[in-house]
Amino acid sequence: MAWGSPESLPIAAHAGLKPLFIPQRTWQEYADQVRQFNAIRASHGWPPVGATAAVWMYCAPSRSEAAEQGEQYISEYTDSVRLHYMLDQPEVFQSVRGYERYTERATALSAAIKRGEDPKRASLMTTTSTHVIGTPDECLEQLRAISESLGIEHLIAVLQFGTMPREHAHRSLRLFAERVAPPLQRLALAPL
Repeated sequence: MAWGSPESLPIAAHAGLKPLFIPQRTWQEYADQVRQFNAIRASHGWPPVGATAAVWMYCAPSRSEAAEQGEQYISEYTDSVRLHYMLDQPEVFQSVRGYERYTERATALSAAIKRGEDPKRASLMTTTSTHVIGTPDECLEQLRAISESLGIEHLIAVLQFGTMPREHAHRSLRLFAERVAPPLQRLALAPL
């Protein structure tokens, strides 16, 4: 179960579900939540569980291309999320109990846009940095840190987003499959 509000974490843990991390928090916040989640499971006598993480990733042959194109595509994606979920309109969430975090996020995003911040850049800044962008070596190091610190059991790599052309997505997938996935599969998971 994926959750956006802290109130949903105990619901998932008490129901015996496993966590699914999506780009809503920092990896450190997720690490804290894994501990809370597994503490609730322990109260039921259940063993700890690892998580599945969905990671938006762009793997490019050079650092400059990864930085330039990766930021373009991820900012387009985060802006589409802003538009779809109306994440710059706090009034949409204010009356919904349990959506206080969305109200805070929407208030911050709305304020940034009103100050003149480009909506795409503002959307990217309020969507935590849970995406992975870089060369194959950089992507591997980012994914290694995520996997080792959180005990990630399954990785969902989202490899095409924004206006990314299909050929860029294919190249990113090939680089991931050839240079990132093999060493990543050999990682020992962190103890839970």
